[in-house]
Amino acid sequence: MRIGKLRVNPQFVKQLIRPLVPVGILELMARRRYTPKSRRSAPRGTDDVPTPSAAHEYLSDHHQPTAVILYWSHHFGAVEALASFFKNALASLDVDVTMINIASDAELDAYALSGSGADFAIAVGSLPLAKRVLGRPLYEVFGEYFYFWPQDCLIYELQRVWPAQQYLKAARSSSRLRFLFFDRDYARLAAELTSPDQVQYFPFAGNFDMLPSLADGEARISRLAVIGTVGSELVHLDANNLHQLATAGDTPDLSTSRRHRFLEAIEATGGKTNTALVANEVLGIEAARLLSPEWLPFLTRIDAFEKQRRRLLVATALRGIAVDFYGTGWKEHVADCESFRFHGAVPYGDLSRLSRLHAGLVNFDPNLDDGLHDRVYTAMGNGCRVITNTNRAIAEINAPGGAIYTYDANAPDIADHASAALSGPAIPDHEVLAFRRANSWPARVDAAFA
Repeated sequence: MRIGKLRVNPQFVKQLIRPLVPVGILELMARRRYTPKSRRSAPRGTDDVPTPSAAHEYLSDHHQPTAVILYWSHHFGAVEALASFFKNALASLDVDVTMINIASDAELDAYALSGSGADFAIAVGSLPLAKRVLGRPLYEVFGEYFYFWPQDCLIYELQRVWPAQQYLKAARSSSRLRFLFFDRDYARLAAELTSPDQVQYFPFAGNFDMLPSLADGEARISRLAVIGTVGSELVHLDANNLHQLATAGDTPDLSTSRRHRFLEAIEATGGKTNTALVANEVLGIEAARLLSPEWLPFLTRIDAFEKQRRRLLVATALRGIAVDFYGTGWKEHVADCESFRFHGAVPYGDLSRLSRLHAGLVNFDPNLDDGLHDRVYTAMGNGCRVITNTNRAIAEINAPGGAIYTYDANAPDIADHASAALSGPAIPDHEVLAFRRANSWPARVDAAFA
């Protein structure tokens, strides 16, 4: 079935109509003239990753899908950029998209009072979940279906913004409330609390606003780039090691032996690095407890410590190698290395430019095992080699040959990878273009919503 030039995938319609009771389905089909139709649809996802199954339904020619994207102003411009990427990708599918900055009460009120509604709403990060309009949370007012799209690990989103916990609780009894996760492990945990149909793996994509080939006058320098902060979540805590930190502040009821077993697993070479997943698998703590106020302060404290520790391990492993650091905190920890240069924080929009300037990017998603930061996609899509921690998601990103190298997050051995990245030939344009096609925002949104 088509809407203008748009072919609408069964999964999109299922996202719109599945949670309604049978009478509601009939009413919705009558009101918007939905026309059921069958079509073969290839399954997506791997293993037990939550992915909504296909429904053999289509939108009719009489209804253009509508969406509202709720975002906020990020100090480096990251959230606004991601919201725009999402909007443009949806628009390419002929979806009518409205973007609203949640700081504008006037826009929120006007949209709510207009009665225009939307087929679905998307909250970029957890802050929109804390906003209210007409005395109610936005997720109760906007969208036939509402998607929460975390921009950080779920445990941080839930701990920092308490209404995100309310959203998770509400989603357990309302299947119109949905989730988009860039990491499969957090998607699995959320699906344990809600249902697989409410949770979708939605990997990040890259920003490819420049041509794949370097322009006249552009040249890569023989240096690596590190882009991101060293981590500042622990500045208010006085703890020198993981075991000391584990007994500071709010701590769940764990025996000493179980706590030691958990901490040893967290720092084991070759082990999993997702703190919540380790607690789930090693200690057998179910998702309902892990994602509750009982465990969240403890998990985020341990996770933040490990994130910073692992990043500094990488910085130490890079000593003697030509590296430019973009982000805060690095100079305070590794300023004594002559081969390092420190540039401070940069806007999100500079990522493409820096990826074209440097021979390689040293990335860390130190507490993720099955999902990648958008730095990886943007860098590789701009012909920049990437050195990153081991991650299962790498196997499916269609990386050009010799463009990505991995290290163990708890025991990084980077010297050989750095040498290869600095001395390797340019990645062929046709491989960069193939990577871009597979990992663009339109490709991501098309796979999830079209």
